[in-house]
Amino acid sequence: MKFIKKSRKSFLSMFVLLICVIAFAGCTRGTVIDRLKNMYNVDTRLLTNCEIVCDISGETFTGYAPHYAVIQFNAEPTEFLQSFDNVKENIKGFSSEKNEEIKNSIDAHSCMEIPTEYYPEWDDEYIWYYSYDVRVSALYLIYFPNDYKLVVYEAGH
Repeated sequence: MKFIKKSRKSFLSMFVLLICVIAFAGCTRGTVIDRLKNMYNVDTRLLTNCEIVCDISGETFTGYAPHYAVIQFNAEPTEFLQSFDNVKENIKGFSSEKNEEIKNSIDAHSCMEIPTEYYPEWDDEYIWYYSYDVRVSALYLIYFPNDYKLVVYEAGH
């Protein structure tokens, strides 16, 4: 009888541990490049000669947490930037018009502490791309051509 109680207790402990491991494994979404590939179907093979210099995740109790990352390129990632154009539908992927909404959206997420050196210089020239997927999040790509930096901002929900 004592053996059965002990076995039941061990089984319950192992079951709870398994649930926790699965839950925590689901919380990690990998690097920014993993997220771009797996969640937004971005062709990350075009992300060459670059380094992730900042990758921050916000916090949320439900849904998808916001993420902020900076990718530093060694040279202009022309092929990557052009991959967002849709010639068939005459859609230009990146826009060069200033967009105050992006800045406001990034600033609104106080759950992320963005180091000053990685915060965008909004007075500098930049181009931006926006995509929204209700299952995932709003995605902003902000590219600063003067210093070859790509800011990847996932707004979360």
